[in-house]
Order: sequence, then structure tokens, then C-alpha cells
Amino acid sequence: MLMRPPLRKLALTVHVISSVGWLGAVVCSLALAVAGALGSDVATVRAAYVALEVVTPGWRQRTLRSAVAGRAQFSRSGVRLGA
Repeated sequence: MLMRPPLRKLALTVHVISSVGWLGAVVCSLALAVAGALGSDVATVRAAYVALEVVTPGWRQRTLRSAVAGRAQFSRSGVRLGA
């Protein structure tokens, strides 16, 4: 599909802005997850996980679903985890 130069510039601009936005969200989520996992103060850990829920809503459910799906794949493949 050929685009005219003004449309191409608009598409490129939208693409770059959305890509940078996603990258920022990922970096923010990673920083909050690390702060929550490595924090020694209870208030810091709680604040990190509350902020993580605001930045990426539903991360707990997605993490749980991924873990359950991964476990199901291993059980179907015949690989035994643990004893």
C-alpha cells in the first residue's frame, strides 16, 4: 500500500509516539516491580504494588493466568516439576 508523504509522516509520528509511550510504561512497571520485590520497608513495598496496579491494571490476574497456563503445558508434556 502506497501512502502519500503527508500521510506517511503522520503514520510515522503516531507510530513513534505510541512506541515511546509503551516503552515508558514497561520501564515504569519494571522499576515498580523491582522496588516491590527488593524493598525492605513494608510501606515501600505496599506503595510500589499499589502504584503498579495503577500503571498496569490487572497485572496480578495476567501473572496468575500465565503461571497456571505454563504449569498446564508442563503437565501435558509429561515433564514433572518437583517431587
